[in-house]
Amino acid sequence: MEEAFSQAGLALFEIMLDTRNVHPKTNEEIQTSGHDEKELLYNYLEELLLLFEIKQLALGDFTVSSITPTQDEIRLKGKTSGEPYDRARHNGKVEVKGITYHLMEIEKHPAKARDVFSAIFMVRPAMLIGSRSGCTPSEEKQ
Repeated sequence: MEEAFSQAGLALFEIMLDTRNVHPKTNEEIQTSGHDEKELLYNYLEELLLLFEIKQLALGDFTVSSITPTQDEIRLKGKTSGEPYDRARHNGKVEVKGITYHLMEIEKHPAKARDVFSAIFMVRPAMLIGSRSGCTPSEEKQ
């Protein structure tokens, strides 16, 4: 499941920008939890989106190192790396307004060597990044 969540982080940022143009210069630790797998995925993606919105980081590398169930919740630990967002170099695509539970699925596919998981999620797009009204909040104030 860790790999499915890591790939979901990459998919989120690939919607917003060209992750191949991100040169990791800074690392961020991610720790979150949820009462079930869907809430955990939602909270994880929300944490990543907040790093873009608040710290204005273009992220391109995502590693979920552990997903651990406890008695009350499921906990996630991971890291991500990226650099300050540059609209021209990162080829801004679609601004993601938020994560949604709508049509969210986490599926387990039993395999011979190990279980394989897939995570399906939807985002609420706002507009194209790059138009004046599609800038990050601090760019909008300039």
